[in-house]
Amino acid sequence: MTPELKSVILSALTDLFNGNISYQHYGVCGNIAPVWSDSYDWIHDNSPRWPEFSGSKDYPIAITNNPFRDYHNNKLWSGEYGAKRLRFVTWMIEEISKIEESI
Repeated sequence: MTPELKSVILSALTDLFNGNISYQHYGVCGNIAPVWSDSYDWIHDNSPRWPEFSGSKDYPIAITNNPFRDYHNNKLWSGEYGAKRLRFVTWMIEEISKIEESI
């Protein structure tokens, strides 16, 4: 990951954490994909390491035992579900900050 890409990704995630959400009806991937096309792959591959992982790589955030239903039946960025999503964003910021930069 280049230093420039890392900076752009961290900036986009920080924007989400701060409530600057461009697409309220999309999760993390949909909001950062415009700046990081590999976001889905990274989340899919790394989300199982998140301590609150739902068990589903496609829907890593859950407040019940059905992450698919949680995604489609809750406001994504508010309430209990939104708070958990923001904890996931915080975890992503921490993990991506650890990635070694390359040219």
